[in-house]
Amino acid sequence: MPLLTGGSVRGIEVSPLVEDRYFDVTCAGTTARFAFIFLGDELKARVTCVRLNPPNGLEPSWLESVGHFDFNGEGVVDEIKMPKGSFEGDRFLVGTDSHACLLVASLLYKGSRPD
Repeated sequence: MPLLTGGSVRGIEVSPLVEDRYFDVTCAGTTARFAFIFLGDELKARVTCVRLNPPNGLEPSWLESVGHFDFNGEGVVDEIKMPKGSFEGDRFLVGTDSHACLLVASLLYKGSRPD
């Protein structure tokens, strides 16, 4: 629910969605911004993740790209498959709360690791 409305989940702070375009997530001293953009084809969209406060102490205005994922008009993410388990290899659906949380968590994890 905090991904939809903002709030906190035990050690993770999620900002409210701003202008239906982006939200920030803070975890373990790292803040990452997740922004939603439409691609050239209106049936495709991208969620990008940038680290707002890199651990190397550079200027706060400096942003580091962490990664992204794309999805189609049906919410299907093609380039990332489900990890191990009974659904291994299945595609993610951004409209499914657990899938959206896992996609965001994987980019947040990537963004929290020092290079």
